[in-house]
Order: sequence, then structure tokens, then C-alpha cells
Amino acid sequence: MKPIISVLVMLFSISMTGCNKDDKPVKAADSAALKAPLEALEKSRQVNGVVQEAAKQQREAIDEQAQ
Repeated sequence: MKPIISVLVMLFSISMTGCNKDDKPVKAADSAALKAPLEALEKSRQVNGVVQEAAKQQREAIDEQAQ
């Protein structure tokens, strides 16, 4: 039972050490390494919108021909 209590005390101590109020939030660097993936993601979202619209128009055309 004593080893379990020792381990719990150590884990608690370690976790409390990480909770320091003096820590300041880290700001993300505004670099090309971060900017390029975000631009690619935005471009893919735009392409997805175009593809979805084309698929919708194709479905509507098929439905009209089926009637």
C-alpha cells in the first residue's frame, strides 16, 4: 500500500509543479510555415464548395431528365 501512496504523492507533486501562475501564454509565430497550410486549407474549402455546387446541378439535371 505504501508504494501506491508514494507514487500518488509524486504524481500530484509533478502535476502541481506544472501549474504555475507565472506562465504566460505562448503566441504563435506569424511565419510562412504556418501561413502556407492555412492558405491551402482555405483553397480546398473553396474548391469543395465548387464541387458540391456542380454535384447539385448534376443531380437536378438527372432528376429533370428522369421525369
